[in-house]
Amino acid sequence: MPVVFEARIRKLCLSLPGTTETASWGHPNFTAGRIYAALENYHDRPSLCVLASPEEQSFLLQDEHCFVPPYVGNKGWIGVWLDARPSWALHARAAEAASL
Repeated sequence: MPVVFEARIRKLCLSLPGTTETASWGHPNFTAGRIYAALENYHDRPSLCVLASPEEQSFLLQDEHCFVPPYVGNKGWIGVWLDARPSWALHARAAEAASL
């Protein structure tokens, strides 16, 4: 994962109230009472995965940078590919919504 993306996402998540970082399943997770975001690699592609409502998931999937991650996508999680220039506004909104 590009280090600059990881650092920027880490800074964004940790700026949200009550957020802490933990490591599990081989990658960083961000929690505020529960896990709401994770930096992961799927099929050798870096991604940010966040917990979303069904409505948010449907909306976000309209963006070509978003995907339904395996294993947790059916629980509302949404993934955002980080190997293309990411939309920081999209990442910020997704992380903020997920932490609420």
